[in-house]
Amino acid sequence: SNRSTPNALPPQKLDEIILLMTSAQPHFFLRCEARVEGKRGEWTFALSAADGSAELTACDEEFDVTSERLELLAVIRALEALDQPSVVTIVSGARTVRRAVAEGLDEWRRNGWMWECYGEMAPIKNRDLWQRLELSLCFKKLETRRVFRIDAAHLDRPEDAAMSAGT
Repeated sequence: SNRSTPNALPPQKLDEIILLMTSAQPHFFLRCEARVEGKRGEWTFALSAADGSAELTACDEEFDVTSERLELLAVIRALEALDQPSVVTIVSGARTVRRAVAEGLDEWRRNGWMWECYGEMAPIKNRDLWQRLELSLCFKKLETRRVFRIDAAHLDRPEDAAMSAGT
């Protein structure tokens, strides 16, 4: 029959969606830094394509914030800067975001953005940013890699070269 199903996608649109879902996603390495001096804090990120074809850096200042909040802001701003589904590897020595992505976000959501602290349920700090990160992860795959140091022996690998960018 020639009847179309209500709300059905046209075949061309369906083909575009299937192509998007099955095509390889670009891969980026992300390096973030945060520092607080007095009441002033600064976050910076360097986002580098794994194939070396592109790099984006950004920084901004915030006032009356913790270094944890600044680090989280840097990651979120970097993910939001990507205009397509991507794989992003955070290359960092800091553990806040790495641990939350690996162990915390799903549990926090299930528990109403609360966590167990000494037998009591307590609100998650920076809940607004963790929820924003979770939203970004709907379109990005986030991987984490801990880095202890960077020296000349490691600079031939793209993920380690990304760490030295902008420093």
